[in-house]
Amino acid sequence: MGKTGLKEVAAKAKVSLATASRVLAKHSNVSSTAKENVIRAALELGYSANRKTNRPSLGVILPLNDFFATDPYYGSILNALTAEVTKRHYLLEYTIADDILRFQNIFIKGVISLVPYNDLAVEWGKHFNIPLVSFNSARSNAGSVYSVNSNNQQGIGMAVKYLHEKKHRRIGLFTIGSPANHCIMERQKGFEKCTKELGMPPSDAVIQHITDPGNYIEGFGKILRKGVSAIICAGENFGLHSAYALDLFGKKVPEDVSLITYERRDISCYCNPPHTTLGQDFPKMCSLALELLELACRNPSQAKNEIVDYKFIERESVSIWTS
Repeated sequence: MGKTGLKEVAAKAKVSLATASRVLAKHSNVSSTAKENVIRAALELGYSANRKTNRPSLGVILPLNDFFATDPYYGSILNALTAEVTKRHYLLEYTIADDILRFQNIFIKGVISLVPYNDLAVEWGKHFNIPLVSFNSARSNAGSVYSVNSNNQQGIGMAVKYLHEKKHRRIGLFTIGSPANHCIMERQKGFEKCTKELGMPPSDAVIQHITDPGNYIEGFGKILRKGVSAIICAGENFGLHSAYALDLFGKKVPEDVSLITYERRDISCYCNPPHTTLGQDFPKMCSLALELLELACRNPSQAKNEIVDYKFIERESVSIWTS
């Protein structure tokens, strides 16, 4: 990879050095055929447009929302992704979800998307001929679009079975966000599937969903009024919120209500009591995402979507139900 230069790219693409240079510099006065041939040759040869470092670049699409910078879910992914790209000697180029066409002016090998919806996949092939890998989004049938997802049904199933083993027979799942969010839908499906397999009547398998995070206290009031003895609160953002809401309603964890939240390394083990959690395996997801991008560049026919199981971390927020 380190010895590949513009001359080799031009030769493989069967164009002149000047044409190859114009394509990689994103000049507009180049035919579409020449552009495709040069980009394909550069990717196959592992050419890097950054001659000082000779490190290939990847794009990262960030969500467009007000709380992204402080969101623990995205922070966990970016920490793991940064560690993985450093090991593989990539550079990262960032953009936001409504400005993806900026990547047309940058020579990149592929793109990783952190946005939680699948609209990008529908339009991707119209603008790019490089692979896109999305985190935790609905699977796409588009040729160059792939996904790496946490196994949300498996994760919720682990939590439900654990609570059932602890003699809980009326269990609640608390979800927050857009009802169309892929992760939320998969978590609810997993909850319904597992409680049914355990023979729990629908009235004892309570799903409480709210769209606006600002209404979480009201939502907890509703789920508590349904008489649950244990709650699974889905999402890395809401472990502290759930503990605070239960405290407001005078419920002690785990004496009155057992609680399972989603893992936050900086918080979960320091709660009182420390939270039993479900943890997404972000390092493994990022490793698979980069492997998938590399495979999609070399041999797209062999690239396939990946699903990563959750980890279950037992601490002190669940007790055996005795009532």
